Amino acid sequence: MGFESKRSKLLHGAQRLYEAVTEQVDCGVLQRAFQTGKVFWSTYVLLSLYVWLVIHRLRDVRHADVKFFRQRFYNQFQQDVEFRVYAAGVQVGVTKWLKKLEEHFYETAFDFDKVLAPGSSETLADVILRKYYGGEEAHRADADLLARFALREMACLAATDEEAVLRGNVRFSSADLAAALERAGVTSAGDSTAGAAAAGATTTAPAAPAAGAVPAAGGAGPGSG
Repeated sequence: MGFESKRSKLLHGAQRLYEAVTEQVDCGVLQRAFQTGKVFWSTYVLLSLYVWLVIHRLRDVRHADVKFFRQRFYNQFQQDVEFRVYAAGVQVGVTKWLKKLEEHFYETAFDFDKVLAPGSSETLADVILRKYYGGEEAHRADADLLARFALREMACLAATDEEAVLRGNVRFSSADLAAALERAGVTSAGDSTAGAAAAGATTTAPAAPAAGAVPAAGGAGPGSG
C-alpha cells in the first residue's frame, strides 16, 4: 500500500497541485500584472484566489475521494499561509492573524460563489475590488483585469479532466498570460501616478497588534469587507 494507496495518491496530488499554485504566485509576475504589490497581503490574495478556483472546480463532485482531496489541498494552503505569516516577521498574535485570514478566505469564497449565481447585483470585479483591493476605486481597472483572468482560468479548469486535477497534473497558464499582458502594456490603475501610490497601500486592512505587526516588507491583514 504505502505511497501507492488511493489516499496517498490523493494526498500527493493535492501537494503537487498546491506546489503548482505557489510556483505561479511566487514568481512575482502576477503581482506586477495586476498591480497588487509585493507585500504579504498581495501574495496571500493571489494564493487564495487560486485555492478558491480549484475548490470551485470540484465543489459539485460528491465523491468521498474528492472531498478528501479538497480538504488536503486546503490544508496545504493553510500550512503555507502560517509559514508565510511567520516569515513576514509576525511573532505575536499569529493565531489571531491566521483566524482573520481564514475568515477572509471563507467570506470571499462565499461572495465569489454568490456573484456567479444568476441574478447577482454585483460582478466578480466588484467583489475583487472590495475584498482584494480594499474598495479603492483607483484599482478598478486592476480588479477588472484580474476578474477576466480568473474567469479564464475557471473555464480552463472546467475543461480539465477531474482525474487530472486529483493527480495534481494541472498546468496553469496564468504566469505566461500575465507576462503577455504586461508586455502588451495593458493599461491599469497602477500605471498612473495615483494608481501607483494606491498600489503601495495595496489594501485596506485592520491594524495589526502592536507587538505582532508585520514589518514594512509585509502587510498581513484582511481587506475591508
